[in-house]
Amino acid sequence: MVTVAVGSTNDDKLEAMSQLFSEYFEEVNVNRFNIRLDTEDNLFHEKAFFGAEHRAKEVTKLTKRDLKTEFCVGIEGGPMKLFGRWFQVDYVYMIKEDRRSAFGIAPSFELPQAIVEEMQKGTPLKNIVDRVSSTNNGSSFGVLNYLSEGRVNYVDQLIQGGRMALVPLLNEKIFYSKTLPTTMLRT
Repeated sequence: MVTVAVGSTNDDKLEAMSQLFSEYFEEVNVNRFNIRLDTEDNLFHEKAFFGAEHRAKEVTKLTKRDLKTEFCVGIEGGPMKLFGRWFQVDYVYMIKEDRRSAFGIAPSFELPQAIVEEMQKGTPLKNIVDRVSSTNNGSSFGVLNYLSEGRVNYVDQLIQGGRMALVPLLNEKIFYSKTLPTTMLRT
């Protein structure tokens, strides 16, 4: 059994990691940990990147004593300005039991300027989504689901980001060797 510790109580993040690790391992146990960030609700630019890292590192500290945990995961997202446009970028940071770590970036999407301006005023993204979508569950409905008219959901997006974080961790001979292997074909 592979045990995964996620630094979040968000059901979508937990579901995404459960589905992701089930693709690679027969038996998976995903545990949630309430890791708080000492920062504002909306993490702009590198704050989201480092927020994901912080969550995974804090989970590592908590699980070191009591649990046999193979992977600790932190997930965080926020708006980032690229080439004059704003994108929602979600980062997945994983620490493997041997203390190797890697980042993955989920597929990103452009945010409407009006949403970014509200976020810059301090309004949490989930509150904005609740208001414009006439729902009351922003954290599970999500801005991506709303903007894609239900065609793309947050869980699928995070699974992709998690896959990207696993690439180096599942290919240690390639990523953590000082020399390239003679062949990169799997046997």
